[in-house]
Amino acid sequence: MPAIVQAQANKLLDASLGTAALTAFSGAAKIRLTTTAPTATAAGTELTGTGYTAGGSTITFGSASAGSAANSGSAIQWTNNSGSSWSIVGAEIWDSAGTPAPLVVRQLQPASPSPSRTAPRSRSRPAQ
Repeated sequence: MPAIVQAQANKLLDASLGTAALTAFSGAAKIRLTTTAPTATAAGTELTGTGYTAGGSTITFGSASAGSAANSGSAIQWTNNSGSSWSIVGAEIWDSAGTPAPLVVRQLQPASPSPSRTAPRSRSRPAQ
C-alpha cells in the first residue's frame, strides 16, 4: 500500500488546519526503485546498476480525481544491462527541486513468499 511520507503528511495536515500554507514542489517528480523497504519515515536504498538512472526517472502526473492521480506521460521503463538480476523491494516518488525529498513510498509485495522481487533483464513498470 502506498504511504505518504510523514513530513509531507504533516504539511498536508497543517495546510488543512490553516496553520501553514502548502507549497507545491516546483521540480520534476522522479520515481526511484529501492532495494530496501521504504517507510513513511525512512527512504529505501536506491537501486544501482547498469540500465538504471541514478536519481530516478522523471514521471508526470495528471490532476487528481476521486482520490487518485495517474502517470500522464509515457510508460516508465528500465532495462537491466548489468548481467545479473535486480532485487527491487520498493518505489518512491521524489521531489527533485532544491533538496530532494520523498513524497510517496510503496513497498512492493513479492509474487511468492520470497523476501524480495527479482526483476528480469528487461522490465516495464507502469506508475501506480
